[in-house]
Amino acid sequence: MPKSFRLKLSLLALAGAVCTGALALEPEPGVVSTELLKSTTAWDGLPIVYPAGPAQLSVQRINLAAGARTGWHEAAVPAVIYVLEGGVEFRRRDGQRLQVQAGHAVAVPARELHDARPTGGKPAQMLIIYAGAEGQKTGVALPDFEGGGATRIGN
Repeated sequence: MPKSFRLKLSLLALAGAVCTGALALEPEPGVVSTELLKSTTAWDGLPIVYPAGPAQLSVQRINLAAGARTGWHEAAVPAVIYVLEGGVEFRRRDGQRLQVQAGHAVAVPARELHDARPTGGKPAQMLIIYAGAEGQKTGVALPDFEGGGATRIGN
């Protein structure tokens, strides 16, 4: 069998194995990969919709002091929030609530009015990953329905 034919046959077999998932990339010893979130909808069931334009990811860390709150706001783009420390309660204007503890992630839809506050009388820390478009703001401050003014989350 000619060498070039064997090479083509080997490449074809490799491509077939990759396409069928027969080759799994194994992590190096001591590396553990844990999927934290995979979803087509946000925590409240709304679909995740990406904005048009050149993609831009941005990451922000939010520290919430005990008793603090973000104020009512909308994410202008879809986001994933990972709670680093403490617990956080997310509220929608319609009263729907979700509590998320450290080590867990939640998907947040664009254009959904919400507020967040730490739980248990302790501070909390969140990491927010925005999936937006170049030049687009990530957060939109809105009037605070509970007093205290509007708050902007994101840029």
